[in-house]
Amino acid sequence: MLVMLLLDAGADKSARNANKKAAVDLATADPRNPVSQKPDIVSRLKL
Repeated sequence: MLVMLLLDAGADKSARNANKKAAVDLATADPRNPVSQKPDIVSRLKL
């Protein structure tokens, strides 16, 4: 039971960090060149 809670907490933390990084990437993405952003987004979705 405790192991499951620890694993769940770790997964939640890494998911939050990934969301934070994605938000920063979107916020800092250059809107004038959306084509350059596509491969990165596609590769992130495949993971």
